[in-house]
Amino acid sequence: MAFREASLETTAPPATVWRVWSDVNRWPEWNPDMKESRLDGPLKLGATGMINTKSGGKHDVVVTHFQDGRSFELESTALPGTKMAIRATIAPTRFWTA
Repeated sequence: MAFREASLETTAPPATVWRVWSDVNRWPEWNPDMKESRLDGPLKLGATGMINTKSGGKHDVVVTHFQDGRSFELESTALPGTKMAIRATIAPTRFWTA
């Protein structure tokens, strides 16, 4: 099984990062690898939708993991016998105050 992982530290508060990451319908506005992305309703466990990447075409997705304000995972069977997943997790590296 192959994995690819990336992380980025930011000075933005976790709530701000969550607002951007969890709005799947707006991913193409800031993600140059996305042509189109959508969920058919709110982001929650079991929600379905589609992503269309510049390199891999259109894929139906389902939300298989969801922790509001912290993490979610979109899963797709991009090719028969394979599974593709996108997991976004927000983990503050220091204490934030409002």
